[in-house]
Amino acid sequence: MAAISISVAVNKEEYSKFETDNAVIEVEISASGTIENASVANENQLIIQLVKARRSRDVVVLTKTVNLATYYGVSSGDISSIPAYVELDTRSAISTTDSINLIRRGTYFVNVYVTNDTSISGASSDFYINPITVDRMRRDWVFGIDLQSSDLRTFRIPPRQVTGIKVKEVSRNHKLSWTPLMCHVNGDQKYLSWDGGSLIPITNAHKEYMLPSNGPSSEYIVVRADFNKLPTSDVAENLFVEEDKISDTTLRRYISDTIDHIENTILQVYIEPTQLITDIDASQLTYSGDGGSIVINEDYDFIKSPVSFYPRRPGQWIDIQFPYPSLLRVDQLYGAVANTRVIHVNPEWIEIAEKSGFVQLVPFNSELAFDFVGLIWVESLRSATPIPNFWHYNLLSGLRECPGDVLELIGKSAAIPILTAAGSAFRGGYSSQSISRDGVSESVSYTSSAIYGVYSASIEDYKNWIKENIPQIKNRYRGPQMIVM
Repeated sequence: MAAISISVAVNKEEYSKFETDNAVIEVEISASGTIENASVANENQLIIQLVKARRSRDVVVLTKTVNLATYYGVSSGDISSIPAYVELDTRSAISTTDSINLIRRGTYFVNVYVTNDTSISGASSDFYINPITVDRMRRDWVFGIDLQSSDLRTFRIPPRQVTGIKVKEVSRNHKLSWTPLMCHVNGDQKYLSWDGGSLIPITNAHKEYMLPSNGPSSEYIVVRADFNKLPTSDVAENLFVEEDKISDTTLRRYISDTIDHIENTILQVYIEPTQLITDIDASQLTYSGDGGSIVINEDYDFIKSPVSFYPRRPGQWIDIQFPYPSLLRVDQLYGAVANTRVIHVNPEWIEIAEKSGFVQLVPFNSELAFDFVGLIWVESLRSATPIPNFWHYNLLSGLRECPGDVLELIGKSAAIPILTAAGSAFRGGYSSQSISRDGVSESVSYTSSAIYGVYSASIEDYKNWIKENIPQIKNRYRGPQMIVM
């Protein structure tokens, strides 16, 4: 393939492996070049990778190889005007050794390159993969609620033609309609006007400006303008003013904060397979060229504290109680005293009780179990002295699959603050409103009392469900919590 460039795009900004309609990523690939001979496989292959968008951005969780001739529908010739569409199913990002899904919530991107020339490549913009998408939150747990304010105004779509500005505020009672925004250029001077109002000069001396509407009305918008990024010639565009709504970014933050609270406080179990480490491998550190900053290449989710060693009881194997229920895999385990590694455990000796996080070191063949460094480890086995922060590890913990009741717990828990915010925006503080004029009256009751919101009934319903189901969910996925004094 004689290619010049590759551009990559995806069809959504958020996906979930737990939602059928949001599990598949549709990748649009546009290549500038020609297919010279479809029979030459290495010259007509594209590698499509789903990559974690963090740290060094090189951890691949899913790979797919496609033949250009098949996907573009041609055996030879120019493909510059023919986009190819490839699907990546997030549910198929499974490790081959233990059948654990490699995707955990966070940001990802799709990288594409030509097999025989990795310099010919392209990448999509970053997108989200979460257990619950904003789309499902709107449909399942806040269905039928517009999540908008009665008084605040905003734009459906921000300015695109008039570059270099960001709208910060729209007057509270602004009319809901299409309204013109104009940038006028006269030599070195630039002006902005709103709804046919006065031309407001823009300079480098100030960043924020109030643009009034035309006529005697008191309507206005407040913008933040960058003089150097404004158009160099006259530009006008119409913007649609509507009631302000809770944004997808805000909803996504509510969902993420709720998941953190459930994982760290309520269930104390990670709802997805999560990589936990105690130390960063020095061999995985590189230094960038911008003053020696460290770039961490190793893939992990959280850095945790080591676990103390307690002397084994006579006649029993050495055991370790990790503070992580649903322990899926231990990739590395070694002992260290005062940051000095003294023993490395063969992974084949590690036996795991998955639900409780209890590990025993059990020999079953003649392979070397321990790599000793010094005699302090042997001496510690003979004594009754615990060694603090001894066991260092690299492990995977979390539920193999996030079941429906856990997703329901997340959805209902996240919906409570969302509905509270939406209720405050919709006639906050009002329980009823009465309007009369010339013998015609209208009375509207929003709720039984001003101390309750419009969505108080739904909030109370969700709270009751959470209260009733949390004990069973805890017992099912974490087990009883016992403390020995």
